[in-house]
Amino acid sequence: MNIILETQRLILREFLEADAENMFQLNRDPEVVQYTGDDPFLSVEDAKSFIQHYDKYKKFGYGRWTILLKDTNEYLGWCGLSYNVDTNETDLGFRLLKKNWNKGFATEAAKHCLDYGF
Repeated sequence: MNIILETQRLILREFLEADAENMFQLNRDPEVVQYTGDDPFLSVEDAKSFIQHYDKYKKFGYGRWTILLKDTNEYLGWCGLSYNVDTNETDLGFRLLKKNWNKGFATEAAKHCLDYGF
């Protein structure tokens, strides 16, 4: 497991194929993807293919990272940085399973991702 960041409660690590089922569930929730402009994955296999072809770590040295609850290794969602070649800018993004909303996980992960970026 390639851990990128650790916070008091969270582990952020690179995506693994084992995340495919969770990423599929995350992206099929209309409220989670409501403002992203992304289409949901059509299957777990589509999510797995996305992970297999995710090349941001190698290309840019950073990307989006899986968020795990440190105490249990429970999948919470993802957070991280994404470089946009067209605008030469990096954005911060995150998605969490709805059951993990309003618990401060996104704020905690995002703060550490920003610190990492700077």
